[in-house]
Amino acid sequence: MLEMSQPLRGIRVVDLTHVWSGPMGTRVLAGLGAEVIKLESPAKPDTLRGNAGDIRSRYPDFEPGEDSINRNAWFNTQNVDKRDVVLDLKSSRGLEIAHQLVRHADLVIANYRPGVLERMGLGFAALSELNPRIVLVEMPGYPPDSRLASAPAFGAQFDAQSGSANLTGSPTAPLLTGFAIGDPVGGLNAASAAIAALIRARKTGEGAHIMLAQSEAMMPLLGEYFLAESVGEPIVEDLNADRRAEPHGIYRTGDGEWIALSARTDEQWRALHAWLVEQGVEVRGLEASWTLPERRQNSDRISDAMKTYASSITDTDAETQALQQHGIPAAPVAGARRLVEDEHLRSHGVLVEMEHPAVGTHRYQSLPTVIGGQRVGGRTPAPLYGQDTREVLAEVLGLDDPCIDELIASGICREAR
Repeated sequence: MLEMSQPLRGIRVVDLTHVWSGPMGTRVLAGLGAEVIKLESPAKPDTLRGNAGDIRSRYPDFEPGEDSINRNAWFNTQNVDKRDVVLDLKSSRGLEIAHQLVRHADLVIANYRPGVLERMGLGFAALSELNPRIVLVEMPGYPPDSRLASAPAFGAQFDAQSGSANLTGSPTAPLLTGFAIGDPVGGLNAASAAIAALIRARKTGEGAHIMLAQSEAMMPLLGEYFLAESVGEPIVEDLNADRRAEPHGIYRTGDGEWIALSARTDEQWRALHAWLVEQGVEVRGLEASWTLPERRQNSDRISDAMKTYASSITDTDAETQALQQHGIPAAPVAGARRLVEDEHLRSHGVLVEMEHPAVGTHRYQSLPTVIGGQRVGGRTPAPLYGQDTREVLAEVLGLDDPCIDELIASGICREAR
């Protein structure tokens, strides 16, 4: 069963990613069983590790503590199931060690700006000489030949440039879809591309160089809108609205919660109309026979009725279940606390309790994939800074303790305190 749930077992990844997008991609690979060796600089750890001055809500009990570098929840959630080696890639000896790791690896992944890997001595040409079967995935913000190639970029910029923010706004202003949603989208695309290239490498014995610009990664999600615009049909969504459904929105309920409710098909609208009548909601002027175009023409009336109905709900969870049983798409709007306390998520392995040496026992998300009945990911907590330096250098490269001690003493490597 373990072999089935870890299809990438036996694959070794040298992880040069940082912040969110790259670590999200390698988190997927690690969850699927790959041995992911994360390399961090002794001078500049992964930004997600933060520092004592980072947002306090990212630390357990809002307390960075003396070991803040290992206590940041953002880092610890994105780096489960990985190993961590601290290595100075700017030194000739550190670069030599990195090259040795590449010889024993199947995949290298990085999310630097274009050209950075080449300047580091880790470009595809150099890696291919070391290991002809190596797969390199680069995740720059923008394509190498773009006028923005060297520009800094984060999820908000990808959200904006893809067109997504314009669709989730209103006729008067765009709206970002969430907190840097472009990062995990880029990470998931990178993981998919890496797996495809690994399959090809296994079949052909040849490596591959993948260049995945994160600014382009969200665009495939918006295909129908590109098609509409290409034939002269301008598309502007209004906040929670969706032109393919009416009603479609989030409504405040009488018990202080929120409910997301929609009717995409005419059948769903008829079921919702009947439900409103059954609940005693005033539906005068609303016709059960309305098609989508007719409902969109009367969206203000429908919206008023939905607000009135929602305000009468005294138990959002129970009402949601009743709506679903009647074939009406509905869901409560869940916050982080609700999700963490959800018994179904816990009992089905979506949230896994793991003990981290710097923060104690907390719940972490596994991946949303079940293979052979086994939930993927969430086997080991995120590594401490330099936690696996000694073990990786010994196990993978065969270095003995005196050699490793010398590397640590010289500052080229570092191990966890």
